Amino acid sequence: MWKHVGTHLASALLVVGAMGSPQDGDGLDGIPKVLRAAAVLGVPAVIALFLTWFLTQGIDRQLAKTVELINMHINQQTRSEDRILYYLQAICLNSADTEQKRAICGPRPWKP
Repeated sequence: MWKHVGTHLASALLVVGAMGSPQDGDGLDGIPKVLRAAAVLGVPAVIALFLTWFLTQGIDRQLAKTVELINMHINQQTRSEDRILYYLQAICLNSADTEQKRAICGPRPWKP
């Protein structure tokens, strides 16, 4: 059935003058690739394939930017957690009244 539809489209394009004379094969030999795809797959499928291709062209850049932003967030989060840990250890050490309680607080806090 598809070959039959393609042959009719090829004949119609010959009449309009959009291609040269057909050669041996499926009758679509002289047709540009876009028109050949439309003849074989159908116009809605060609439009869907084009839109899929078009919409996926920017994914590489967007993905690289997203990874960069995630890494920046991880670094900021790590620095924030280090500061929180510093202050928690300082509070623990300052509120402990014996050396045994200070040992529970962990090592002396470092400057973040």
